[in-house]
Amino acid sequence: MNQNSTLGNPDLKNNEHSIQYSRFNASIMIERKNPGFIWEKFAPVIAVILFMYIAYFIPDSYYEIRILIFMFGLIGNAVLHLMILLHIQSESVLVVEYGIILIYALVAVSILLTTWEYKLEKKKKAVQQAVTLAESDSIPEYEKQVRLIDRKLKLFLRSGQIIYPAISIITGLSIMQAYWY
Repeated sequence: MNQNSTLGNPDLKNNEHSIQYSRFNASIMIERKNPGFIWEKFAPVIAVILFMYIAYFIPDSYYEIRILIFMFGLIGNAVLHLMILLHIQSESVLVVEYGIILIYALVAVSILLTTWEYKLEKKKKAVQQAVTLAESDSIPEYEKQVRLIDRKLKLFLRSGQIIYPAISIITGLSIMQAYWY
């Protein structure tokens, strides 16, 4: 088979050289793994997500425990990520890494929400302390601030309880859909 080429050199654009080479076509059939494969690899990811979800049912006053749960989730996810990179074939790594990246994002958002809740809790305690020291005519203003802080705290807690599993389920379903089709 003959082919005219400049051999990739732009200086030879009008001066083409003839190249001789042989060519053949190959066809390779690729079969996807069975559905059990994805459950086997995603079971630890799901376990880490469920472990971290428990933190949203711990009261705001236990800030340290909530942060500790998220840190254990982060460490567990890092170990899981390394194990997956070492033991899974290269063509399957990308699909599983989406789940791992989801956990990293959820840990970051969870720690941020918990830190905001902690700051609101400190502000609430400061306002409640000011109520005890305040005169009787300024107490309704402080009580209004406490109610507002309580609403914000409940909003943060509920948003974590609702958005966390929703993001996990939607991402998990989209990853499974991408893997199977």
